[in-house]
Amino acid sequence: MKTNGTKKAIIIFSILIVIVLSAILVAFATGNTRYPSLSDPNGVFYQRLDADGNVVYTITNQELFEEIKGNDGVSQTLLLIDSYLLKSYLDDLTDEQIQTKITELTYGTADPDDLATLDDETKTSLETTFTQSMILAGYENNQEAYASIVLARELFARDNIDENGEVTGMEVASEYVTSYFEDIKAIRIRFTSLADAKDVMKQFNLLTYNTVTLREYLGYVFTSETLLDDDTAVVEAYTTVTPYYFDASGNILDLTETIIYTKGTNDIYTKSSSTTEYTIDGSGNLVDVSLTVIIPNTELFDSLETAEAYKETNTVYYTVSKVDAFDENEDAVVKDRSDNIVYTIDSDGKIYDTALNDVTDSTDLIVNKVYTSIDSVSVATLNNSTALTNSEVLKKYIQMYNYVYGGYRDLISETASADTLLESDNPYLTFTYEDVYATQTSLATYMFRTLDLSNTANLPFSVSPKAYAGSSDDSYYLVYKLDQENKVDLYGKMTDLIEDEINLPAQTVDNLTLPLTGWFDSKIAWSSEIIDVIANDGTVTLPDEDTPVELNYTITVGGVARTGSVVVTVLASGTTSTVVPSINTEPTVKSVLNDPTVYSLLYNQLVDEMVYGTSGETNVTNQLILLRNEYNLQINDYYLAMEYADTDGDFVINEKGDKVILASVSGRIGDEETSYAISADDFLSYTLTKNPGLYILYASQVKEQIFSTYFQEVFGDQTNISKNKSDKMDAMYQQVQSAKDYYIYLSNLYAQYGMALPYENFSDYAYMQYKTKTEAELLNYFIQGVIQPYMINEAMTDYDLIDMLFPTVSEYYDNYFSLNVTHIVIYLDFDEDGTPDSYNDYIASLNEVDASAFESMIAQIETAIDEYDGTYTELMTEYEAATRDDATWGSFKQAGIMMLTETLNQTDEDGISHSVTYSGDYGVKDSYVPEYVEALINLYQEYQLEQNLTLENMIGTVSTDFGYHVIKVTKGDDFDQPSAAFTEDDSANPEYSVGSENESDEPTLAQIALYAQYFFYSTAYDLSDADVEITYDIEIPNIPASVSSALKVYFDPLLQNVYVLGTVNVVLADYLVDGEFVTNDYTDFTSAEIFAMLTEVHDVYYDALFAEYED
Repeated sequence: MKTNGTKKAIIIFSILIVIVLSAILVAFATGNTRYPSLSDPNGVFYQRLDADGNVVYTITNQELFEEIKGNDGVSQTLLLIDSYLLKSYLDDLTDEQIQTKITELTYGTADPDDLATLDDETKTSLETTFTQSMILAGYENNQEAYASIVLARELFARDNIDENGEVTGMEVASEYVTSYFEDIKAIRIRFTSLADAKDVMKQFNLLTYNTVTLREYLGYVFTSETLLDDDTAVVEAYTTVTPYYFDASGNILDLTETIIYTKGTNDIYTKSSSTTEYTIDGSGNLVDVSLTVIIPNTELFDSLETAEAYKETNTVYYTVSKVDAFDENEDAVVKDRSDNIVYTIDSDGKIYDTALNDVTDSTDLIVNKVYTSIDSVSVATLNNSTALTNSEVLKKYIQMYNYVYGGYRDLISETASADTLLESDNPYLTFTYEDVYATQTSLATYMFRTLDLSNTANLPFSVSPKAYAGSSDDSYYLVYKLDQENKVDLYGKMTDLIEDEINLPAQTVDNLTLPLTGWFDSKIAWSSEIIDVIANDGTVTLPDEDTPVELNYTITVGGVARTGSVVVTVLASGTTSTVVPSINTEPTVKSVLNDPTVYSLLYNQLVDEMVYGTSGETNVTNQLILLRNEYNLQINDYYLAMEYADTDGDFVINEKGDKVILASVSGRIGDEETSYAISADDFLSYTLTKNPGLYILYASQVKEQIFSTYFQEVFGDQTNISKNKSDKMDAMYQQVQSAKDYYIYLSNLYAQYGMALPYENFSDYAYMQYKTKTEAELLNYFIQGVIQPYMINEAMTDYDLIDMLFPTVSEYYDNYFSLNVTHIVIYLDFDEDGTPDSYNDYIASLNEVDASAFESMIAQIETAIDEYDGTYTELMTEYEAATRDDATWGSFKQAGIMMLTETLNQTDEDGISHSVTYSGDYGVKDSYVPEYVEALINLYQEYQLEQNLTLENMIGTVSTDFGYHVIKVTKGDDFDQPSAAFTEDDSANPEYSVGSENESDEPTLAQIALYAQYFFYSTAYDLSDADVEITYDIEIPNIPASVSSALKVYFDPLLQNVYVLGTVNVVLADYLVDGEFVTNDYTDFTSAEIFAMLTEVHDVYYDALFAEYED
């Protein structure tokens, strides 16, 4: 349900202003460290003017220099350093490479096929984001320069990874074995569940035999498969007798030699499970007390042998057969050995004689062969099924394929051979490893590797359906693999070579040195058959006589193991055989593979993955660190060096520093001897070629706020902070002290666990956390946090933000809902890639007749869902398990309809579920497609109708590109919509602020203005202070709790997005217009050009924050 909308990438837009303390450090010391200095540090770069043209404050070159260093000094330094080091790479770039990289940086891809999938809205959004990023980075009119350094860094990293051999031969081997496959042809059949798969197999009388092959069911089973006739065939039907015999003690036994009747005193017989007494009468019959014959004398013998002979003589065997074994209405025919029909058996198991008399209860016939549906068969045996050749199995697969896919794919001829199918252009028979892997990694492994046709002993097909665990597919599959390329058994060839290197003496009296490792990073494990003579570690104990010992080894290469053995004879005495050491050297993987083209392809793919894959940025950074170290990078500004050391953990900071040179390297690629140094002047001049408007915006923040009327409002008229003794300033000092105390706490906490904070001193820590080098700077940091809300409040007025945001407040009100949402998605996945096909495209592709039929089927599914008595989860289980002839679900499955269910409520980090809402923390207005959101809005509004309020749930439907959704909602956590309606109890003496009253549930402009003012005060002041209004001469709006609660839902999320640093920057940019840039040797830009840049910066921030709210 998530849309693929573009997110804004300028992170600083979303940084909230927070005036809470974190783990900060405030002790400052510089010692004897020298810092690179400008030649003209006191020169004025910018001066702020008042309305009369008087200078309010100035920004000197040094202040700008320090601001740039603190903001992105390391980044700019490395751009200069890397541009020098990589000059040869930059010089070799082509215009085509650069333009391709710009396209990639803009859209996230330069692939024409991928670009073609982007809609106009997405492309425009990506282009806007990239342009904004380039403006802030100072490359607006020089995107080529930015793309060039990115390219040069990547190309160098790739070359270095290659030259350093960071991709090993064994990594290439692993890639070849596990991930390199030519396209294959196969019949692959997908099922919704194991039950679905087994049912389809049974439709074509297929049974899995002992998990090793497929056999065809014959239509019948044998009650006992161990009951054999005199020809050792399984008995189908028979009549027989049940003789017994006497043992030496006179007991009566059956033919299993089990005592049935025990002889006691007075020749009385008893059974173990009964108290009834039996005797032998005068005729030799076993009788009970009523003289009823239990065993006639004709069935009582003096020995087991005579009893068995009698039984064999008096057993008659019959055959049981049908013309069509699978015709349930056909009677089975029972024939004697003369092929005469003696009985028939109907489908209910009743037995009839030739006169059609029912003799089921009177006949002695015992039927062992029973015709029954395959549904009743749980196990395949050699007697109830017949073997199938591969060609016959292929035909079965074709039949199953046509049965499953016949509703929406072309049928395959049942007479087609494997060779015919290999020549077919049927796209559903061709599989590419990468495509299957993207859907199901384990399925790809099975199809391309496990089903291995190179070994003729292997079956080319699945003998049972299996699911392959993955994130996007839980289906079951059967696969008949038709071909595969002749792939080198690479690990096998390696193991052959390793085995050839195992060289042990034929005879020994000494301990053996058993190799535990071998070529190709292999491991070798050993075990001895006679550990008393040769232990598993090769230790020899001399026996009394010469003893051959078999030593078993297991060689493991790339996770694949092979076992073998060597026989070494341990002599009782003598000398160890001479072993000639091997002079062979380990072959390269490339030579073993013996396919330079494939090796090169895989090798380059792995190198590219290291540079351009998911870990590419980290790998490129690490390669650049190696390059800079090779050319002895020095950073002489202590704080920049410390920041860089955060990237390069082994970087050694130059504690002495330098008065002029900020950074240097000893040479570059292709010019080892020519060093390069960046002075402080060089650094400032270079950075000011980017966007000096942005830098002056950052550099002016402290002074602009100190000299603002807001500072005076909060801290008083004294702008000399060291002399300012206001209560609020005292509070700022207290925050500084609290920070110091917290640092001490952290230090002690680390010490308790035997650790130290990862910084040498307080100054290092403070700089890394807040870019503050002095206690005064830290104090200014806290002061800014106090002033910033005032500037944002000013923006609320200057930009009419309340009026601008009001329509969105109305939107949040009009579209409000709070629902617990569960849905079933009816979708299509004809290409079986694990993701829904475009539902809209499919509907559009249908002609009028097919569209009407499809619409009717969807209506039938919706009815079936509505009539189902159970949860959606239970319904899904039933659907997936349903057979394809199921009265309710079968036809839908045959049409290729897929279904899934989801609960859309979100769970927080504490495991608490939250209802779905339109806006707010759990709002879905920007994450779900519009038509789905609209459906939730409509459902909520319908639920709110009086006649529906008592319902347990509501059901709605909607079509999206994902599929057809049947949505079930219940009342959410905040189902009752918050109301902003309020009327004073006594309008003549109002209790609450003017503007609080409202006759409507929808918030008014006056109410949100009050809330905005309250929000400002709550951000700028401690409202828990009872005297806050008196102390600061302010009047805090008094808003009814119910109104405040409503506005927290409809307006608070919008305000949170206004109270960010981006809004402060918008205001600052406006302020700075009242000033001038002084002609300066550090930049060639004119004052007008810098102001134009400042305007662009202003617009970037403004557009990112507010453009969506403008008309």
